Amino acid sequence: MYLALKNNEMLWLVPLSSKISKYQKIINQKIKKYGKCKSIMIRKIGGKYQAVLLQNAFPIIEKYIDHIHIQKNMPTVAVNTVKKEIKSNLKELLILKSKGFDLFFTNIDYIEKIMMQELICKK
Repeated sequence: MYLALKNNEMLWLVPLSSKISKYQKIINQKIKKYGKCKSIMIRKIGGKYQAVLLQNAFPIIEKYIDHIHIQKNMPTVAVNTVKKEIKSNLKELLILKSKGFDLFFTNIDYIEKIMMQELICKK
């Protein structure tokens, strides 16, 4: 499952994982080494705790979204405070990337270039 964040005409998909203990260990290691961890978060989304994997986020356009995850006849959503925190951390990771500190596992520049080309061709 992915959390989708809208950014102009582009969406950022952020993978979610239920493997809380696995990612909590990684978070703890990063905090011990760097004093903080912005690339992985554990937050309650859709009524259960999820590992929010910002390090695996990537840009995409809406045509590639197959469906919205539904729970109890409602779309799964993150509460606004969690959404704001996720957006803030993603923004911080993108700023670090622009300064030469790439914490993303995906090649977001390449993916974004392809998505932008598709948006331009669509117009």
